[in-house]
Amino acid sequence: AVDQLISSLLAKPQAYNHIGRTSPAEVSFSRFAKLRRAVVNSLRRNRFIGNLPMPRQQMIDLKSESGKQLVVLACHCYEEFCSASNSTPELPSLHRMFHGNSEQSLPGIDLKSVQLTTADCRAIGLALCRYCDVIQRIDLAYCGIGDSGYKQISSGLASCHKLTVLGLTDNDLSDQCAEHMSMVINDNCTTLTTLGIASNQFTSNGNSMIHRSTAMCEQL
Repeated sequence: AVDQLISSLLAKPQAYNHIGRTSPAEVSFSRFAKLRRAVVNSLRRNRFIGNLPMPRQQMIDLKSESGKQLVVLACHCYEEFCSASNSTPELPSLHRMFHGNSEQSLPGIDLKSVQLTTADCRAIGLALCRYCDVIQRIDLAYCGIGDSGYKQISSGLASCHKLTVLGLTDNDLSDQCAEHMSMVINDNCTTLTTLGIASNQFTSNGNSMIHRSTAMCEQL
């Protein structure tokens, strides 16, 4: 039921636009708040996620399919907030999501195997820029982002300088992304411990650029 609700909201952005507000940010946040409330109520939680109650031992698993969809939707909400206000406001729920939901989870984003559109990547890239000071883990493996999607998240990736995990496996990336990816690796060479870039479309030139960068990472 939760998955069906999330899917319907993502497919029909105006499904809950019946509150008479005109601001895209207000409509978007209201839609996201309704989604969170429905998820929380359906799972009968009682400790806060943002401003909703949910018990600590039963927080929404952000690694589940529905949890990952919540993260993507939160990024879209944040993008609309920024567009409407011409600023980079704080979105408490997104802040909590990027900080992880357990002591064992490194701060960051895990959307492994979620098929992402270029628009999704643009929203995620903006959120990465906002929370770059805390993000240590980015896993977008098997998301099918391609070169166009990578371009949208590139500024967000470039803003992160504490990465320990970077997963971009099987995303149909070409040499167009290799130079920028090498720069990201160089910027995180003292912290990066896990790098996933297999099953992409890099040629020997692209692989060479990336290899030179990884050679500087002593913990890889």
